[in-house]
Amino acid sequence: MQYRPAWKQHSSLPSDRIKQPPNNVAKSKGKGKQQPPPEPPKSKDVRRLEKLLGGVQNATGQERDPNGGCFCLARTHELSSYIPICHSCGLILCSVNLPQYCCPFCDKILMTGTVRESLISQLETQLASTIIKEEEAKEKAIQDSQKAAGAFPTLSSAALSLSSPSPVPAASIPPPSKQTYKVLSLTSNKRVVVSSYTSTPVHSRPASRNEDVEEEPIRVPRPPPEPTHADRTPQPSRPWENLIHGAVTYKPRLRVDDDTTPKGPSRRRRGNKGKEKETSSGQNV
Repeated sequence: MQYRPAWKQHSSLPSDRIKQPPNNVAKSKGKGKQQPPPEPPKSKDVRRLEKLLGGVQNATGQERDPNGGCFCLARTHELSSYIPICHSCGLILCSVNLPQYCCPFCDKILMTGTVRESLISQLETQLASTIIKEEEAKEKAIQDSQKAAGAFPTLSSAALSLSSPSPVPAASIPPPSKQTYKVLSLTSNKRVVVSSYTSTPVHSRPASRNEDVEEEPIRVPRPPPEPTHADRTPQPSRPWENLIHGAVTYKPRLRVDDDTTPKGPSRRRRGNKGKEKETSSGQNV
């Protein structure tokens, strides 16, 4: 009979019957593809132009403005530089009325085929010029900072990466703890007094999430279908009564010699005082 060690003999324990996972775990091939660096944040003007360009390219022109448009007739806002007027009803359109929507009054299409092509070329030109201006402003700022640095030696990128610590996410930063400190003071009786104080640190205000959100402009609502008119006829005794804005109250005009004026005593009273002085001087003589 062949001898078998204890670890090779069959066991009745269920833990010994469980198969162990293989040691050769499949390793990931290579280090993986390096992710490209994140794009720099776009400015507010670039985002606005890109959104407007996408709306003009994808819209059919029959969609209505979900916010109802604006009926200020370019009095509150600037005149639209894309479609300034509706050729069907003559409504003057301000900059709040986007060109991809139909007319807010007559619901006619503002963006025809030729208008769409001209709008796309105009928006693409504006977007390209805005990006070029921003790049030139960034390069100018870099050149100005280099000129301001003067003849000081600059560190290499490796030295900068070693010297500058890696950014720590805000979630992993522990909240500031309370600090206790003691103050040693001497009284007038030459007595030493030790006082302990606890300072509560001020939490930093988190960055607002609404900084990148564009503010919704104030829109002038659609005018009523019927003009304002009076509900009743004027009375025969008051034919010129204002039936729309209510009755008129009479406000008396302030007199020059009125005591309520803040200019002091009136001229009439000053003249009376002068006459009283003359009469009193004549009686004394």
